[in-house]
Amino acid sequence: MDSIKLFISHSSKTDKNKNFLAQLCDSLDTTTIDVLVDQEMGPGKEWFRRLYDYMWECHAAVILLSEAALEDSEWVKAEAAILGARRRWNENFTLILVPLDGITLKQIEQHPFFNAIRLNDFNFVTVSQEAGQVAEVIKGLLDKYQTDATPFDTMLTLIKEILTPINKQIPAAIDRTLKKLAPNFKPRSDDPLDSLIRVLLRDPQHVFNNIRTLFIELSHLLDKDQAYKILDIVKGHWVHPNAATSLSKSRRAREAIAINGIQIFDFTGDCYARQSWPSPRPYTLVSANSDDRTFAQIESTLLSQVAKSVPERLKRQRLDKITDPLLLVFPFPDSPEADTSSAFPDEFLLEEIKTKLKNVTVILSTGQELPAQLIYVTALEPLLEQNQEDEQFLCYRDTVDYIDEKL
Repeated sequence: MDSIKLFISHSSKTDKNKNFLAQLCDSLDTTTIDVLVDQEMGPGKEWFRRLYDYMWECHAAVILLSEAALEDSEWVKAEAAILGARRRWNENFTLILVPLDGITLKQIEQHPFFNAIRLNDFNFVTVSQEAGQVAEVIKGLLDKYQTDATPFDTMLTLIKEILTPINKQIPAAIDRTLKKLAPNFKPRSDDPLDSLIRVLLRDPQHVFNNIRTLFIELSHLLDKDQAYKILDIVKGHWVHPNAATSLSKSRRAREAIAINGIQIFDFTGDCYARQSWPSPRPYTLVSANSDDRTFAQIESTLLSQVAKSVPERLKRQRLDKITDPLLLVFPFPDSPEADTSSAFPDEFLLEEIKTKLKNVTVILSTGQELPAQLIYVTALEPLLEQNQEDEQFLCYRDTVDYIDEKL
């Protein structure tokens, strides 16, 4: 069996916590467990980039919940949210919480954040405050674990398939691109292509800029189809994984959802969908018309887009046969009225869609602010930050324009 990659999330603000972490790592680091943790790396952007790598490529994770982590560690909260998303994607993902400093389960259950991210996803280890004993319990939880492909492994493998011929033909081009993107990067692998892909993915908010740089550096070696395949693999990487898992969960629960953005059909919704159903999983986005407010209109819009090549008498059967995610996006109103009651489909129409179109998930594009009256839909959280959608959309369009014009 391959070694299990175990990520450890922690807040080392006291010597006591640092010592516990060091002892735990020593006790866990075996031939079957590869511990992913940076005990000496201080806070900062480079620190979080490395941890983001770890969170996406680990097979299991431990969160050391010290008093400092519980009270004021935004980093631990961010890590816990991402790891919780990993757990909801994959029920085999082992997520372990170790309370320290005398923290009780009751305190954790009453904590607004940790209670909100679903404590039932965690295995609790409360047997001891002695690192060796905690390590033995963790080993027991991982004893029969079978490693499988992580989200990072999947993206890395797919991109490698595209770039490997270039690496074999002109390895210097891969080395040059890596140095261009991250001149001070310290690789964890002897494989330059592996290192390059890690650099591409390690800063999610700059993934489109990184991919565009890759295309520029390899412009004489990549064709347009290859570039678009890479872009499709990574386009969902910037959105928060917790929001993406909420989309997947809402589809299973057949709930209508709201996204606080504007470019939902032609960009942001597509990115959420790709994060929820990673490449090469298919899905389809359909845009409703701005004035579609009856079921007959909705059905006609869907049939015209997903069954347009089918004879009229078979269109509805074709729609009913679709099993891959089918996402119906209601666009942001061009000129929303002061009273926005008619700007969005009402709950009765959404209920009719839910009842009659069992594979359709409705997405409402609300603009940056969620309207107060939309209490009958589920908002994807965490919400998009101010200008986040615009910034990512412009970077994405710059990348698409480069592919179309230069490759």
